[in-house]
Amino acid sequence: MKAADYLAKAIEELDIPYVFGLPGSTEAPFLQTLNETRSFEYILTLHENVTVAMADGYARASGKVGIANLHTTVGTGNGISQLYNASRDRSSLVVLAGHKSTDIYNRDGFCTIDHLPNLTKSITKWSGELENSTQIVDDFYRAVKISKSSPMGPVFLSLPENLLGREIEHPLVIDPERRVLPVNVSPLPSDIKHCSELLNSSNRVVIIAGDDVAHTDAIECLEEVARKLNAVVLREPRRSSTKFTYSTENPHFSGEYAPSHPAVKEADCIFAVGCRLFVEFGLPKAPEIQSNITIIHVHENPNEIAKLYPVTLGMVGSSRTTLEQLLPLLNTDRNSLEWVNKNREKYLSTTERPPIDNNSKPMKVSDVVCVMSNILPEEAIIVDEGIRSSRALLKHFPFRYSNSYHTTSGGALGWGIPAAIGIQFAQPDKQVVAFIGDGSALFTIQGLWTAAKYNLPVIFMICNNKTYLAVKAAIKEYRKNVNEPETSEYPASSLAHPTIDFVSIAKGLGVHGEVVTNLSKLESILKTAINSKEPILLDVQVEEVEV
Repeated sequence: MKAADYLAKAIEELDIPYVFGLPGSTEAPFLQTLNETRSFEYILTLHENVTVAMADGYARASGKVGIANLHTTVGTGNGISQLYNASRDRSSLVVLAGHKSTDIYNRDGFCTIDHLPNLTKSITKWSGELENSTQIVDDFYRAVKISKSSPMGPVFLSLPENLLGREIEHPLVIDPERRVLPVNVSPLPSDIKHCSELLNSSNRVVIIAGDDVAHTDAIECLEEVARKLNAVVLREPRRSSTKFTYSTENPHFSGEYAPSHPAVKEADCIFAVGCRLFVEFGLPKAPEIQSNITIIHVHENPNEIAKLYPVTLGMVGSSRTTLEQLLPLLNTDRNSLEWVNKNREKYLSTTERPPIDNNSKPMKVSDVVCVMSNILPEEAIIVDEGIRSSRALLKHFPFRYSNSYHTTSGGALGWGIPAAIGIQFAQPDKQVVAFIGDGSALFTIQGLWTAAKYNLPVIFMICNNKTYLAVKAAIKEYRKNVNEPETSEYPASSLAHPTIDFVSIAKGLGVHGEVVTNLSKLESILKTAINSKEPILLDVQVEEVEV
């Protein structure tokens, strides 16, 4: 058997049903193995950024590792921006890049550079290259183990074509149960005891629920901790959160963390569980967390603890393990729920849906979101890359389940369309809806072809305001900061001339599309789309939200 055959068998033993890829000539040894019946399917894409984001989306929604197959230096370069997103969001992703033969490495050969793994080293947990054909199983399983171990993250493995196509004289052992067992971390017993003492002595605890709560399946544990502490629960700020880890309908939930939040101002303890404190868009004018209160931070990544702000107690550990050990030590004799209820009422008052304006043309984003919440199944999964339109989505859409919302905190545009497709592969029984800005959609619009090829019933909602609204907002903010006069001109921000025909683009890629200009049509077509079980693109004409 060749090394490539062993790689295929090693993938099969992990019970991973998909490899997402855009191959070239260097992948021929691996592609040849697909002539045999395999337990996994090779999912073809049309761009490497699509490939990586699709595998990333699959990993996030399945709990398994996502595998992306890229083509040498140039394919890796094309996939870098979405690999960066996976890195920022700590997604369990293994990138396998077929590379040129080692025979021409030192001859300045076609598509070669000095040590390909250096290209991805700064945005992966580990980047390596196969140097001996007999190590193919070892290197692949090492990559998977590193990716799945705490803190999770993407890895990169370069596979030279001559080594991948080489015959292996002696059989290789494929034993994933012993080689791929992830390594997780647990806090010290003394820290658990100290944490319980700090929480038991606090009267007004604010819990910041981070992504790791969902990653480690700790939501029920966190809910019980909140009940015992009579705590207000806030979600991790949207600059760093990638999913809802706490139901918006839970009575302890009171919105997103912000220094100005009423509960934060009144708290005597911040208990940050599995979140980042903080990811800054720009240098804040004032500290984002008070220094005169108790601050407890739990995270799997020690680099996140006290990164920007000092903490009273930092604990390196899994959110689930930490909360499970902490629960028996918490007192139940707490103050009344009056403070929790007061903050809950304030939060609910900010999320009240405005009256729907059926005459607004173009439509208001808030109205679009209200129609979505009325029509979509309760367990629908929303994949959000709406950028400015996302604010209305987060404010007015009820997210009841941890896996019902996905976004990226990386900032590399083009994630949403392919990630939604990867998530649909992972959750075939759920309705996946991609909520995408028109600017974001154009980065990876060719992802629609894969949805059509595999008949995936994703609803792609393009919030089309014909503007790079984030750019417009940045120009407006800059003018304000430097005392420049405001004008109606915003350079390099308009997508209106010529108007982009998303429906025709979708048709060319095999996906049916519709232009939606009013709420009645949106309601009707969403109902039809849910029942059709086919992919569809909706060009939803919305007004510019306030910048």
